[in-house]
Amino acid sequence: MKLTYTEGCMAYNLDIDNKKIEDFTLQEQRDIFKSLIDKYGDNSTIRNMIIDFLELNGNAEFIGHCDDCGDDVYEYTLTI
Repeated sequence: MKLTYTEGCMAYNLDIDNKKIEDFTLQEQRDIFKSLIDKYGDNSTIRNMIIDFLELNGNAEFIGHCDDCGDDVYEYTLTI
């Protein structure tokens, strides 16, 4: 399986075996994602995938601002 992601300017595209991601059914996309987890998923990779998913889909709550480092602190919550 060959995955290709193109990004930049107005060219954003995800192809899998030269087929656009939009041409796959939802179940086929899920199967592709599961196969990626099975092949490449170690503890840190899966952890990062979950964090990315939470940042995209979770409810973000502003916790506060750190005056020492300048960071804003957010907590992301998603109930399944």
